[in-house]
Amino acid sequence: MAVESADLRAIDWRRPTIYLLVATTVVAPLDSPFISPVLPSVQSALTLTDAQTGLLITSLAIPGIVLAPVIGILADRFGRTRVLAVCLAGYGLAGGAIALGPPFEAILGLRLLQGAFGSSILTGLAMTLVGDFYDGPHQNTAMGVIGGATNLAVAVFPVLGGTLADVDWRLPFAVYLVSVLVAAAVSVGLEEPPVDRVSMDVSYLADAVRAVPIGRALVLYGAAFWSFFLLFGALTAVPLVLAAEHGLGAGRIGLITTVGLLVAAFVSVLNGRLAAYVSNRTLIAAGFVSYGLGLSIAGVSQSQVAITAALVVFSFGHGLSFPAVASGIASLTGPRFRAGVMSLRTSMLMVGQAIGPWLFPLVGTRVGYAPVFSGAGALSIALGVLWLLALGAGGAVLADEA
Repeated sequence: MAVESADLRAIDWRRPTIYLLVATTVVAPLDSPFISPVLPSVQSALTLTDAQTGLLITSLAIPGIVLAPVIGILADRFGRTRVLAVCLAGYGLAGGAIALGPPFEAILGLRLLQGAFGSSILTGLAMTLVGDFYDGPHQNTAMGVIGGATNLAVAVFPVLGGTLADVDWRLPFAVYLVSVLVAAAVSVGLEEPPVDRVSMDVSYLADAVRAVPIGRALVLYGAAFWSFFLLFGALTAVPLVLAAEHGLGAGRIGLITTVGLLVAAFVSVLNGRLAAYVSNRTLIAAGFVSYGLGLSIAGVSQSQVAITAALVVFSFGHGLSFPAVASGIASLTGPRFRAGVMSLRTSMLMVGQAIGPWLFPLVGTRVGYAPVFSGAGALSIALGVLWLLALGAGGAVLADEA
């Protein structure tokens, strides 16, 4: 079902589809951006090290690395909406249970259970449905609307999470129960797209591999990994730096994070318009350079204002790259294998989300956070420039039509 225009008028606002997809992707950032400013409060309450604190983010990502492709296959087999509703409910119940204040080991177990249902898995399923309902530049428009709503949530959630944590570190986790309400709404109001169901056998995987342009897929999946490695590494490390070196509380940390991420929300909403003038591959390359510039600024920042400016530049890059990567991957194949293809994107996101929050603090506590930010920033700029040079050489692997 394609829409008619490459701007916001391309969305049929009279139908519940776009609202339910937005709601799904809005609860997904409750995983880390919402919890990020809460980390110092949890660390203090449970007497944790920086590395242990980072595990609160990493543990959520680990199950999705393995299970995301399985859930994608289940969605292709049994229906996107049904699987999405189950994941939303499981995600909310597991997260809400942490509000009861169990020991650290039990919290890690509940975060692992959450990761089996939610976070980027929810976003992947929602964007699969975007690919089912929209196509062409209109797909970028829908991806941009959802990306903008997601990034707006990412921007607002740190303030909410930090404010609640200033009262009690357990309160933010109770907010996860909202996901259960979204699950009920999806079950009732979200239509199942008219996609042929696949069989659950080896032929599915073989047919899916044959249907995907491998070179282009590897590049796009690599871009998905890198974006979340940097995003969640930074969202874990920056609050720890602000708390330890600047003495800020959770509420102030959340506010600083919000100022930066509001930019990502604004840029994401414009992604559909940008895609009408430049290719997804160019948007991704520019996003990588912006990621790198933001991290490089953070590496030399000595004040709260400078760190805020660094987050603004960094988040500008996320607004450019996140919808473009999602749209590129959604376009790799037709509807029959789209959930499976998007689930592999989710796995790559989860790998990045698992490694970044663990590696940034691990290295940062040994050599300092400034070298970590500067090194990651320089590498991201190099990757973006190399990508742009490859485009200038007409590299077929990166071509949208490949």
